[in-house]
Amino acid sequence: MNLERVTLEDLDGDQRELAELIGMEAYRALATHHGGTYVYVQAPNSLLRKDRNEQIRRKFDGKKL
Repeated sequence: MNLERVTLEDLDGDQRELAELIGMEAYRALATHHGGTYVYVQAPNSLLRKDRNEQIRRKFDGKKL
């Protein structure tokens, strides 16, 4: 089966919403590589935590508040 033939109109519910968000090309790639599996996407604050912690370390001068 050729996934290039699958269009947005072929999808329903959450799958359509996901394809609208990331685009059909990315949706097809996701289906090809991870179709049928559970994919966890980190929350934005989790993705930014490492940078936030590094900024805190740089600003900390060792003195008690």
